[in-house]
Amino acid sequence: MASLVTRKSGLRFVQFVNNVRVRKTVTLDTIAPREAGRIRDKIEELATARRNGIEPSTEAANWLVKIGDDLHAKLVAVGLADPREKPHAVTLKELTDTYMASRDDWKPRTRINFAQAVRWLTTHFAPETDIANITEADAEEFRRWLEPQLSTGTVNRVVKRCKQLFSHTIRKRLLDRSPFAHVRGGVVGGTPHARRHFVTCEEVQAVLDASPDSEWRLLVALSRFAGLRMPSEAFALRWSDINWELNRMVVPVPKLEHLPGHETRVVPIFPELLPYLERAFDEAPEGTEYVITQQRNHTNLGTQLRRILRKAGLKPWPKLWHSMRASRQTELSASFPLHVVCSWIGNSPDVAREHYLTVTEQDFTKAITCSAQLGAQQYGAEMARNDSQPKSKTPQFSEENEGLRVGATDLMPPVGLEPTT
Repeated sequence: MASLVTRKSGLRFVQFVNNVRVRKTVTLDTIAPREAGRIRDKIEELATARRNGIEPSTEAANWLVKIGDDLHAKLVAVGLADPREKPHAVTLKELTDTYMASRDDWKPRTRINFAQAVRWLTTHFAPETDIANITEADAEEFRRWLEPQLSTGTVNRVVKRCKQLFSHTIRKRLLDRSPFAHVRGGVVGGTPHARRHFVTCEEVQAVLDASPDSEWRLLVALSRFAGLRMPSEAFALRWSDINWELNRMVVPVPKLEHLPGHETRVVPIFPELLPYLERAFDEAPEGTEYVITQQRNHTNLGTQLRRILRKAGLKPWPKLWHSMRASRQTELSASFPLHVVCSWIGNSPDVAREHYLTVTEQDFTKAITCSAQLGAQQYGAEMARNDSQPKSKTPQFSEENEGLRVGATDLMPPVGLEPTT
């Protein structure tokens, strides 16, 4: 039977007799008595199985798999376990290739964004690097290397994807810890106000006038007047999704189609959008399925939009398409409840506040106008309160009342009703 021995120094060790009746010792260092007792019981079970030439119980076998390399090596030294096979070295390139190949649920844009993060990762670390050799210090150094080259938001997104990649290694039991677990980043904050731009009616009209054809004008109108995501939602929109009678359209949402109930959303056909939609419908050949046809093979709409902006004499604003979509949400939020606007735009109130809504010049004008009107009203009320109020007249008694008053007094006895005794 295995026995647990504790020395005065706190050092603990387990002694047992092996299958050839030789006493062996396993040092446990300084650990809690209860944990030491559990290890003693497992060692006793393993030693008994070895002596009898049988397999240990499933529970003991699983325990043997889960214990750390240190204790496992001690059990190997006393003949209670077989040496662990050295895991195959997995290179960074092997990891990224296999992980990206396994993610068949990704959208094309997600795959492109992740591939960009992988390029930064394999540029800093050699593709042949053993992932087991990447330490927490290496991961922190990787972030510091990114910071001078990219914006803070982009650095955070790259770190977030690295965290995602190395979390996969833990689930696959390739590593027992992620070097990126404690690296700052991964949570992308709200869009800074310096990068938020409200696209005014004058600006969008200039863009529409400079657009080369009716399809490009419709793309701009769908973004600025309906708040559609570009290009995914505009390219997914079909003519069958347009309800001309109710002035509504069912917009497919490829970004959220994996979430039940978020595959589509219903958006009003706003009056500003209607003429561009009707023009495109009239020009579409019979039997055309998609609303946008000519630009479907041109995924880099941002470059083309910059050319149109320069032609219109406008300086390109930050986040070209997103700014137009955000401008529409800001505009609508001034007239409709936020939850209604979010259902049309396809985001949540929290996301809207963090990344979409902005303060416009109209807000300042309205604030000044309303404040001036309120001040005038308050000033007028104050002046009215300062005017002299008519003095109340002293009550006048008629002769009849005066007589009643005097008469009533005269009827009262001079000493009261009680006897004077």
